[in-house]
Amino acid sequence: MRRDIWRRFVAVGALSLWAIACGGDDLATEVEAVATLQPVRGEGALARVGTGERTEVAGLARLSLDVGSHALLSGTAFTISADGELAIEGGRAFVEVPAGDALTIALGEARLFVRDAAISIEDGPLGSAGSAADGRAHVLRGEISYRSGESRGRVRAGEHLTIADLRVASDVLWEDWTGGLARTGPGVEDESAIGALTGRIPDEVGLARWPLVVRRMDVNVRVVGDLAITEIEQEYFNPASEVVEGLYRLRVPEGAVLQRFAVDRDGRLVDGYVREKQQAEAAYEAQVYRGSTLDPALLEWIAPGEYQARIYPIAPGATRKIAVRWASWLERPAADGPALYRLPLSGGDEGPRIQELAFQADLAQAEVTSVRAGLGAEVEGHVVRIRRSDFVPRADLFIELVRAEQPAATNAWRASHVAPARDPRQGAMPDEDELDYLYVPLRLPDSVFGEVSAGLDLVIVVDVSAGTEPAALELGRSVAESLAVHLGENDRVAVLASDVALRPLAGEGTLGPATRARMDGVLDALAREPAGGATDLGAVLARAAALLDPSRHGAVVYVGDGAPTVGELGADALLEQLARLPHPVRAYGVALGQEGNLDLLDAITRGGGLALRVEGRAAAAEAALKILAHARLPSAQRVTVTIDGVEQIFPRSAVDVVRGAVLSVVGRVEGATPSELVVKATVGGREIEERVALRERRVSDEGDLRLRWAGERLRQLLLSGGQREEIADLGVRYGLITPYTSFYVPSAAELASLGPAAQELYRDVHELRALRRDRVSVPALAPSFAMLTLPGCRGMDAEPASAPEESVAVSSQLAPTPEPEMAEEESGYMARAQSDAPAQNRYAIEGAAAAEPAEPTMPAAPPAAAAPTTTAEAMAREQARTEASSSGALGSLGLRGPGSGGGGSGEGRFGNEDAEERPRPMRSRRATSTSTPMDESERDSAPDNSVATGASIDDLLQRALGGDGVMAGVLGGSGSTRDADRTGAVGIGRTSLDLRVRITTDATTHVRRRCSDAADLLLDGRRELWRERLQNAGTPYEWARLYREANQQCELPRWRDRQAFLELVLARAGSIERMVDAWRAFGNDDYLRRAILRRVRTPDDLRLVRGAFGGRGDDALIAQVLGRAGEGEAKIRALRQLVRQMPFRLELKKQLLEELEAQGKIAEAKRLAQQLRNDPLTDAGIRTAIGEMYLRLEDETEARRVFGEIVEFAPEDAFARRRLGDLYRAYGWHEDAYRQYLTLAALTPDDPTVSLLLAQAAAGAGRIDEALRLEQGVIAASDPSGTAGLGRVALLWSSVRYAELKQAAREANDAEKLAALDQRLRRSGVLREASGLRATLVWSHPDAGVALWASHPRLPMTRPQDLAPELGLESFDVPEPEDGTYRLEVRRRGEFRTAVDAKLVLVWREGTPEEQVRIVTLRFEPGKDRLHAFTIVGDALTEVTP
Repeated sequence: MRRDIWRRFVAVGALSLWAIACGGDDLATEVEAVATLQPVRGEGALARVGTGERTEVAGLARLSLDVGSHALLSGTAFTISADGELAIEGGRAFVEVPAGDALTIALGEARLFVRDAAISIEDGPLGSAGSAADGRAHVLRGEISYRSGESRGRVRAGEHLTIADLRVASDVLWEDWTGGLARTGPGVEDESAIGALTGRIPDEVGLARWPLVVRRMDVNVRVVGDLAITEIEQEYFNPASEVVEGLYRLRVPEGAVLQRFAVDRDGRLVDGYVREKQQAEAAYEAQVYRGSTLDPALLEWIAPGEYQARIYPIAPGATRKIAVRWASWLERPAADGPALYRLPLSGGDEGPRIQELAFQADLAQAEVTSVRAGLGAEVEGHVVRIRRSDFVPRADLFIELVRAEQPAATNAWRASHVAPARDPRQGAMPDEDELDYLYVPLRLPDSVFGEVSAGLDLVIVVDVSAGTEPAALELGRSVAESLAVHLGENDRVAVLASDVALRPLAGEGTLGPATRARMDGVLDALAREPAGGATDLGAVLARAAALLDPSRHGAVVYVGDGAPTVGELGADALLEQLARLPHPVRAYGVALGQEGNLDLLDAITRGGGLALRVEGRAAAAEAALKILAHARLPSAQRVTVTIDGVEQIFPRSAVDVVRGAVLSVVGRVEGATPSELVVKATVGGREIEERVALRERRVSDEGDLRLRWAGERLRQLLLSGGQREEIADLGVRYGLITPYTSFYVPSAAELASLGPAAQELYRDVHELRALRRDRVSVPALAPSFAMLTLPGCRGMDAEPASAPEESVAVSSQLAPTPEPEMAEEESGYMARAQSDAPAQNRYAIEGAAAAEPAEPTMPAAPPAAAAPTTTAEAMAREQARTEASSSGALGSLGLRGPGSGGGGSGEGRFGNEDAEERPRPMRSRRATSTSTPMDESERDSAPDNSVATGASIDDLLQRALGGDGVMAGVLGGSGSTRDADRTGAVGIGRTSLDLRVRITTDATTHVRRRCSDAADLLLDGRRELWRERLQNAGTPYEWARLYREANQQCELPRWRDRQAFLELVLARAGSIERMVDAWRAFGNDDYLRRAILRRVRTPDDLRLVRGAFGGRGDDALIAQVLGRAGEGEAKIRALRQLVRQMPFRLELKKQLLEELEAQGKIAEAKRLAQQLRNDPLTDAGIRTAIGEMYLRLEDETEARRVFGEIVEFAPEDAFARRRLGDLYRAYGWHEDAYRQYLTLAALTPDDPTVSLLLAQAAAGAGRIDEALRLEQGVIAASDPSGTAGLGRVALLWSSVRYAELKQAAREANDAEKLAALDQRLRRSGVLREASGLRATLVWSHPDAGVALWASHPRLPMTRPQDLAPELGLESFDVPEPEDGTYRLEVRRRGEFRTAVDAKLVLVWREGTPEEQVRIVTLRFEPGKDRLHAFTIVGDALTEVTP
């Protein structure tokens, strides 16, 4: 990608360098920037594109036009003209123009006019502008028109236009080169980036809010160096006729820190303070209800960078203001390119319309020479201003800032600690011990990263574990396909399935070219890959990393639910696992579906990678492009930063940093600011160390550095599982919004009750405002802010600066408003708040204002009569209100009485009643048809349904009376008689038409279905409403009713929507027991059943779901049926019949499985095994049987997958974890067993048994010394005088190990080793329990079923005293053997289909010079009642016939 604009910028910067100094001349400006170009493949960095600039895209790039259109460009060149025309020269371009936008595309002499459509332009030659193109324009969605000379025409979806001859033809099959961007169906839902306010009456819980009008939006930005402080003040108008509560949603830029939240009250802004979340919510809820005159506000954390606020009251016809402020650091995509300031404005198709937008940015302290912006920006001095009216933003706002040269040293920003505002009742926060904050936005020089590799290696790991939903598997395939389609000839890719291990697909288990044939085979194999196995995220990432070539640019992309069930389960443990790898791995994570664990994936990919969520096919394509755009950049890995003299520094552990990214280093400092920092990293397999010079810059930053330090501390707490109380205390102490803290603005009544204490909260705001008024003259036509001055210079009306050269001050409030004198603000307002209020209060709410409490207490809760109504009641009231306001609005027209036409009859009525209330805007209901049969009583009592439409009255009459073709077809039918009501309402200004038509036809009864306002909302908006409704419904049967109502009201049009509702039901239920109740209330819904099973975590949970879902049969009947069936084929037929009759009886399926295998019906056995594996209710015993069947079939890989599924559905079940480890150990997979026991230790940290299990796994892996030390630890922690318990078991296991080691040393004639073992044995304490004869039986398999029996001359056959079958050990001790014959038997009672091994260890005179050892390995083959027998006479052991 070749760009020459930076050279022009630098030239302009050099010519205007003197503009930085005194004089106040305008900053140099370039052409207007109108689009953003983000490279996906190839060289280059994110850049803004100006009008008239011809830009070549050699690789692949995304182009986002400020008017809202988007394009994917490949091997092409483009130019955007001043009037917005996009000229494309050759290559390929996929262009999507959203609804409400229009774009003209120039292809040589031809012009394409695109509106609400998507097209693909392909294969034209890359030549000079204006040359004729030979390519084609494929219309993929919508319809376009074209013009070339005198020729004009249209091209519809499914057709293409050949540019050379303007020939239109049908597309038989278009090849999608976009990776899925061109797919039809729902796209990616984007919430508005700017703050959007919606309103609703407080007690209308579960009803949709309607958007309030954005009257004005004032944006004021101050840039100091690279620090940008943005303050937004938005004014909203309530056009409704009732007092409403507002819901405000806000997203701040990535990396920004929210500093302020304020709302207006009596024409002034009142700031909030940070309070514990539940306390703040309770205080707000207690004051907000229908008729309340109290006025609190609340802002809560939703997700990183996403916030939601509630504000009350907003009176009818009134306005309210909301102010927020955040701080961010400028982006610098290219080292020698301009810095970028980004204001998130993009709202997509659903963005709000802003009546007046006023933007200004003060760049006096930005140290820039020239600037470029879009949206018709004007530059006055060092201020950039933008003013727009009736504006719908469709793209983010960018300002490019160009500096003449980069400073030689990196800025180290330092700020003192200033305690944030807090609850006035608690007094000021003591800060005597608080150190200064130091922030270094560190950008590693490009030279550190070396040359960019010509190609990219990707290892794509798709999770196919048993807990993955089928829909998620399909999404995973879409992500892999979207990634592979954009790889080139120098790239390599491997796509692997993963569960407990990596498995190749279609025989392709290594990196190879991303050719079409190869990828088709791999993706086809992935589509057929069945779900199974557990999820060992740490292991599969490590094995995938081993496939990468450290000398090439590469990354691992994990695609799955991000829910490990085997190995390392938490983020800390996973990061430690990845840090131990021989070569650093660069990882990306794609969380599939709403349940995907994005937080965990973000933790393990932060820095070097990305973590994204994908819930649909369109999102899969977008995610692939984002990953490729990021992965093309080289990265420095395992980066650590050291700064002498700085305490509590973050990041504390090694991180990854990509080229061009800023590594935020923040800490606390007391003395002098250090002059340098030391960076260590790994780049391309080589270790580097860089010393970076620092230049101190002191700044008054509105608490940005304090919040950034606290934010890093918060991230550390969340990563390590910090407690709620600790996180809440951090938020309150440092003024940080967290998952457990919120901004709270007290009501006037609360503040009045506090007396003088509340003035402290106001003084924090208003004194600084007064200070600013004294310093700056503000233009009247738009809110402004104080201009910062360079040293020795004057800025506007400010006095000469007296601060030190490196000292910068940033004012607290960037958007002043005209206010009374300070004395009135601090005394008059409090006095007014405490005085008697008139009956009509300041919010125009009818009734007397709330009396101020005499004591500083929380206002009383609302009366019972004002309690929130149910969703059904609120909707019924809304319907009655809508119909009442609809009737009589056009009474002067005099239309009354019946009418007929079109084969039906109808009666229209225009009411003539007075309507005091104005119709509430945006509260229309759409009507859709559904074939829902009703009985006669329902039909007679069915209400008339009204729907507002955008049609004219003539249109509505024509449709109602049969003029519409569709209606005419309905009216002309024949058959049985039906009645259907069609109702339409048309709003004209403040009037409305209510027309009712009764149509009688011969057809099945249909009911017109009323669609709620929520049906028009995006999924996130509907999800919030559903959550409210469920929260106010107490029983599972009420939840099921709400689900049915939502479906009837058009709120659940797709499976994704229904799934989201059901997930909320489960979240509302909370416990497994309540979830099971919900499953019953929803009619045994299969999705709920599977979702509940995925949430099973404990044995109690498992017992509950098995009791609910498992079912029980008649054991006596089953035995009778099987007894009569006999053996052979008849038994299989009987078992099949029983399984059909009792499908939840899993034991029957296990019996059938075993019988099928025994009779050689392997294919059917495998099919049944897969059915059992897909059922989360299948217990560990059945999964063990299935896994061992695969072992008998010599399919070890599949057997290991089945064993892993034991923990996939219950990852926190200690019993399941223990069993999996035991099975691994039984079959010789000792390292895998060891990892399972480590996880078990984390689940049960107080269980010393785990140490013995770890010892057995370590010994099996050859680490005998570790095993002995673990056992020694258990012995030391036990009662030394005890002869039983775990200490005794550990001693016996150590005795066995020493016996084995010494026997091996004797057989090798290694006297030195034998002596060392004797010495170690004496120190171990094992000999304190030494015996004359000890016979110990040990085994590994959890279902071995073996037992040791013994007799001696004077006693019959008996069981030993030392019994620990759960630890695979039984032992007889004979302190002083007698003369005669001892008999030992090792028995296996019952019928078994699996062979097991055991070991019999005999030691005579342990620890003495006469010690003897005999070790016998025992094998028990499948069958019934197996036995090994031995006799002991003296020191001789003889095996005898049982």
